[in-house]
Amino acid sequence: MEIKYYPPVFRQDSFHCPHCNVYSHIKWEDTCLDFYHVEYLCSIAFCNHCKKYSIWLNETKEMLYPKTINVPLPNEDLKENIKQIYNEAAIILNDSPRAACALMRLALQELMKELGEKGKDLASDILNLKNKGLDEQIIKACEIVRIVGNNAVHPGIIDINDNPEIAYCLFEMINLIAEKLITQKIKTEKLFNKIQNLKNKKPKINP
Repeated sequence: MEIKYYPPVFRQDSFHCPHCNVYSHIKWEDTCLDFYHVEYLCSIAFCNHCKKYSIWLNETKEMLYPKTINVPLPNEDLKENIKQIYNEAAIILNDSPRAACALMRLALQELMKELGEKGKDLASDILNLKNKGLDEQIIKACEIVRIVGNNAVHPGIIDINDNPEIAYCLFEMINLIAEKLITQKIKTEKLFNKIQNLKNKKPKINP
């Protein structure tokens, strides 16, 4: 199930915190910061959930800290350990796209376990899923996460730090895989159970 994402916006009362990625109430305070002997009017936004703060420049309404990139929220049907890896990757994405890619590869490994594979050798797991008749587009998405993640751990022809947009794509890939292999299965099962329940209901007969 897809959850609407509310990105951080200057002076908004609530949004998804750039630290914990939780939709939370935000408390704002005014301050003045000195950068190279020049004072700037700034605002500090405190997250009610994680108690961490972000710093905003009033003149441009730009978030100065933390440096972050808005990525889609993890699929709601992913297990909590996978969501945690996903969110950790999102937090470090701007500072280290390569590390973020390595984490997304780890997220895919954990996802393989959820799909009934071993989660140790991604290439073998993906091949097994392919042999089971998994949709070719999902196989391709898995391969992209695996190959880019491998390159992050063992640098090759792709310089991820010079191409951070490659890292951004992996978040969408993981959500796409989860949507096709987990969420749609859950939806189908719910619909099937609903039909079965309606079918088994006996009409009331008035005496």
